[in-house]
Amino acid sequence: MKRSGKWYRNNEAKVMKMLGLKPTINSGSGPIEKEDGQSEDLICQLKSTDANSIKVVKKDLDTLEYNAMVAHKLPVFAIQFIQSGDVWLLMK
Repeated sequence: MKRSGKWYRNNEAKVMKMLGLKPTINSGSGPIEKEDGQSEDLICQLKSTDANSIKVVKKDLDTLEYNAMVAHKLPVFAIQFIQSGDVWLLMK
């Protein structure tokens, strides 16, 4: 089942709110707000998959870490397994 970009954006907002974070506008692609969600202390990137495994790319972690440094926040990388609803958090 192919999911639309709108579905992923709505899902992203739902997961960010579940984690107590404010979803960013346009998934952080703008010049001001970065990544997928933020709070006063945290900045988060979410990767979602229908599969039973996911590949974590170091470049994504490096980008998250850089954006966290610029924003003076703690970076959190979230992985969501859509089928089970599990959300895992990775922190350095």
